[in-house]
Amino acid sequence: MQLLRRNRRNSSNSRQNTNSRTATSNAEQQSSTPRSTLNSPIPPEMLRSLSEETLITSGHSIPTTPTHPFSSIPNHIRRTISNDSNLTYISRAETFVDLVLGHSFAEFNAIRTMPVVSALFQKGLYVFPSEESLNLYKEKNRNVDLSLRQKGLGTPILQVTTPMLSAFKKNCPTVVIYRFKTPPINCLNVSPEATIENPKIEFCRVYFKYLKDKIAKYTFQFMPNGDPNDAENETLTMYVSSVTPYADVCYKNTRLRWVGTTSMSSTFGSGFFKLLKLSDESPSLTDHLDENFPDPTNPLLASRDALANTSPLPPLARFSDKQSSSIPKKRLLRHGDIKLIEVFNSGNKDSILDIPYCSLVISSLALVLRDQEIKKYHGNARYYDTSLATTNVFY
Repeated sequence: MQLLRRNRRNSSNSRQNTNSRTATSNAEQQSSTPRSTLNSPIPPEMLRSLSEETLITSGHSIPTTPTHPFSSIPNHIRRTISNDSNLTYISRAETFVDLVLGHSFAEFNAIRTMPVVSALFQKGLYVFPSEESLNLYKEKNRNVDLSLRQKGLGTPILQVTTPMLSAFKKNCPTVVIYRFKTPPINCLNVSPEATIENPKIEFCRVYFKYLKDKIAKYTFQFMPNGDPNDAENETLTMYVSSVTPYADVCYKNTRLRWVGTTSMSSTFGSGFFKLLKLSDESPSLTDHLDENFPDPTNPLLASRDALANTSPLPPLARFSDKQSSSIPKKRLLRHGDIKLIEVFNSGNKDSILDIPYCSLVISSLALVLRDQEIKKYHGNARYYDTSLATTNVFY
């Protein structure tokens, strides 16, 4: 009996030891398994391999195994995402960077003031590249040294002339703008008594034409090298209306508007107008225009709200005759000045050699509008729309 009792006691102890060892191993296995994967339908070893693949070896392709749940994903999926992100970045750079005259607005780094004067007993108007250049021209009594003129100093950059009886001549330009060049280098060997003028080339021809529905246009034929048949020549068209007190033009894929001018039917002229960039949704006189007929559905044909839907950017340029004089000083009479912003890379701002071509184009547009306004009656007090002078910089 004692032997039977001893055998039963030993067998029960062995069963208890076995159960305790099993419970201990299960507890250790549960403690080594993440809590978030206890109730997951995916086996823990597979989740561990997926987690390691994501956090550690995400730069490598996923091994293709029959039991892997993502084995059907192609290996080039990461490469495809990278290409899409690059394309998205390029699209943003091309779409959301609003270019103004071919440049981002942050690239405009200089403000240029170009005086407009006339000389006694000389034809036309003269435009100088800066106030300093005009002052040098006055100090030398219009006889600047040849060495300075070869550097482009003390010399006008543009001359504006109006051909006589151009309104009665067929295919005759309304305004002709000349550009001055520096004297050639070989002129240094000429005697000091000899008079050497700065050569000039025909820079722009301006034609005026009436269209239908009280619309007129100015056609600018720019010749940078003075050759009418040069491949670098370009043509711009600026539209004005007898109802709307502004002028619209498109240059370098930028829709622009001169604000502050008077309509063609107005009796009084304006002495101040500025250039603004139109927003993309704003209507323009340049929309859907052919050779003779404007778009009859254009709301601008009957609107006088010049500032509607303009861009929040500051003015790009302005003309003002506020500093004009009625009494000549040193045989020069001042008619106003053109102020504009530009992308100035390097050089001397007072020299005619370092003026950006875009600044000359904008100045030509302003000079033609000034010629339009000066032919109207100003009276004793010049007409100004003071609401247009939003900043002291451009007044």
